Amino acid sequence: MNATATASEYGVPAGQNRWLGIDFSGDKRKWSAGCSRSNVWIAVIRPLNDVVQLVDLRRVQELFGDGSPFELLTGLLAKRSFLAAAIDAPFSVPSDFLPKGSHTALLDVVAELSLDTSFPDAQTFADAVIKGRRMAVPKPLRETERMWQERGLNVRSTLWTGARGGAAMTAVCLSLLAKAACPMWPWSKNGPGLLAEAFPAAQLLQWRLPFQRYNNSDEISSSNRRKIVSFLENERLEIGEFKPLLLSSADALDSVLCTFAAKAVWNGCSMKINVVLMTTRFGQYRFCHIVAGVYSPWNARFSQTKTLRPTVHESQALLVMAVPRPMAKRHPSKPELRSHHAEHAHPVGN
Repeated sequence: MNATATASEYGVPAGQNRWLGIDFSGDKRKWSAGCSRSNVWIAVIRPLNDVVQLVDLRRVQELFGDGSPFELLTGLLAKRSFLAAAIDAPFSVPSDFLPKGSHTALLDVVAELSLDTSFPDAQTFADAVIKGRRMAVPKPLRETERMWQERGLNVRSTLWTGARGGAAMTAVCLSLLAKAACPMWPWSKNGPGLLAEAFPAAQLLQWRLPFQRYNNSDEISSSNRRKIVSFLENERLEIGEFKPLLLSSADALDSVLCTFAAKAVWNGCSMKINVVLMTTRFGQYRFCHIVAGVYSPWNARFSQTKTLRPTVHESQALLVMAVPRPMAKRHPSKPELRSHHAEHAHPVGN
């Protein structure tokens, strides 16, 4: 935690010019106030001159205030005092199973299930969404999940309630989204307080970094975490005092990776680049170009709407755009460029 912060919300450094990343869990036990090994982490980054700085990193149990950890996180998001936040959890289900074909209706269903609890039962959630409709396969996937599966990533079905199912996490995430009532990308492109779905493993794959075997305590996992942290520290992000946490916890590291997705979405929306949209015959937007590990919750439902596969070049370009390298690193032998850039630096996001 950042001991130098003077203004805070729920213990997190305040100020709208920041991006949040949240590593999530569908396990109710990981949200309990007394859980010391929770895998729910919150990271905060903000611009600092011409770099980006990690200013806070904590478990959800370390939020300040009255209420449960889930309620405190909901309150933090509901204040919308950030540009964008990305969450490593599903924002939707396969489009064939959207109630009334609407994401709003899906949120309404989950809100009804969440009246007495923030953690709807996975089977109850799946039954409410499927509602008697026939499932062609037991583990239906969204288009975005199929794409990443084809590229070698492990994905989970948002409606599967069995072993390694994704229904529990989807239900809890949708409960959070319904309660926080923030704008959600790609349905909305307006901020502040914009929420987006992230997929850290896909980000690592796109950046040609270890995307598997970095979450255990064995030497291979430790080595892979060191490679990821070194990449972030040397090229993109000022990590500071939080480096030991990132080297020891894959969940903490994933929350930091999510901040990059949040910033990429925000920059794509505010700068009108790097986000490609196609319009269906019904005039509804479908996100069709998935880059840097940002998930689109939509399926490609119509023949004229394709999910395009990003190239490594495109995703690396987006990463550079989201977090520019310091001018001093790009021009080590040209002090005149370093000083000029420092004198004319502007905060990112203004």
